[in-house]
Amino acid sequence: MKTGIEQIAEEQLKQINKYGSISTNLKDKKLLFGALSYLNAAIYGESVGNEDWPFEQIYWHYEGYAESLKKAGALIAAELDRLQIS
Repeated sequence: MKTGIEQIAEEQLKQINKYGSISTNLKDKKLLFGALSYLNAAIYGESVGNEDWPFEQIYWHYEGYAESLKKAGALIAAELDRLQIS
């Protein structure tokens, strides 16, 4: 069984492979608002998280509680990475 941090790292790598590297052109905190959307979906359900999704709707992929936590963690890690390269 993988630890939480291993699952988040795996999700972040999946996102990088699917969508590319982190853009330094993203507005401040956009990745955090994406993470918040997935956290809200984990807590309150998909429709609540989807309401404030800061990206195009085609990128919203709710897959349940645990997956939402992984995606939120990966987006937070991506924001930290973005700060280092900005």
